Amino acid sequence: MLTSLNPWQLLLWIVCLEFLSLPILSALISSVFSGYFRAKEKHTSNVTNAVVEALKKTAESITKKTPDKKED
Repeated sequence: MLTSLNPWQLLLWIVCLEFLSLPILSALISSVFSGYFRAKEKHTSNVTNAVVEALKKTAESITKKTPDKKED
């Protein structure tokens, strides 16, 4: 079928194929980018939460170790 086409018809066939595959390709690329940024946001959130928890534990341990000062 494709071998009987002249060059212009073959070019038109390729262009039509590309137009048909464009929505599929754009959906795939969009999902890859949104997945990447969603994973990056989750990772950043996890790291931030870990740092906050570490700082809380450090602050609690410091307040437990320091003696209370009574003012008379």
